[in-house]
Amino acid sequence: MNIEDTEFGKYLNKKSSRHHYIPQFLINGFKNENGLLYIFDKNKDEILSKPRPPKSIFFENDRNTLQIDEKNTSSILEDSLYSTIDNQISKIIYELQSAPLQKIDLTDEKVSKMIFFLITLFWRIPATDFAADNIFANSKILVDGIELNHMHSDAAMNKINRAGLFKHHIDQMILNGIKGQRVYNIHEVAEDVCVIGDNPILFKNFSNKFSEFNDTDILMAVSSNRIFSSTFKPLKKFSAANLRMFNIQIIEQSSKYIACGNLEVLKNAVELYRTVVKKGAIHTLNNWAFEEIT
Repeated sequence: MNIEDTEFGKYLNKKSSRHHYIPQFLINGFKNENGLLYIFDKNKDEILSKPRPPKSIFFENDRNTLQIDEKNTSSILEDSLYSTIDNQISKIIYELQSAPLQKIDLTDEKVSKMIFFLITLFWRIPATDFAADNIFANSKILVDGIELNHMHSDAAMNKINRAGLFKHHIDQMILNGIKGQRVYNIHEVAEDVCVIGDNPILFKNFSNKFSEFNDTDILMAVSSNRIFSSTFKPLKKFSAANLRMFNIQIIEQSSKYIACGNLEVLKNAVELYRTVVKKGAIHTLNNWAFEEIT
């Protein structure tokens, strides 16, 4: 039987190429009334002259494309796996972005799906490429007949393994359990003041183990004016000062692009970030976004 005739065959010769490591439904929450985003290119240290639509940022061509053999490629990871995950979470994200704040009920089911999304997003962004490569380089394959070096050098296999890291991550979290009672909240801030970067999840203390994901506070902007929080200590108030600290840290931890629908907000955030870096104070601000400050 030819591979083209199998169920897998329908995904051969790829169907997609522009693979967003941050889903467009999340990026959409930051666009302005014209449907565009202003972009800070961190490598060039400049704000790009023209705004862009959400589809034109936070993607890599063929990031999740598999080279099956000399003539066959597949985008099954993007078109099936990530598409399924995105479809499951997009409705919840849209609710968090647009529903009246008083009507948002963070039920156990919604929180579980949100944490699931954060984990899959964590292992989808370029910021964790090095961590994933390091895991595979130090892993042991216990199946007879498999050449270890060949597995490590197989780009398609590495992409498949990378796509499955979120399941191992969740399994380890379940095994470790949650230490303490978490509080989940949606904070609404002034209009169009949050930025989004290519590394959009802010951790109070970055974890080196899968299981420790349970043990730290988390913030992530779901739109230009709303932030999701998962903390042990209730974060009841998210002030303008908190927001400034949040934007600075997102710029700091992002590697290439930071976006915002409001040009003036982006300019101010970048200028404040530059000032903090120049003064050598960037690493003193790590936890400030998680504290109730005025």
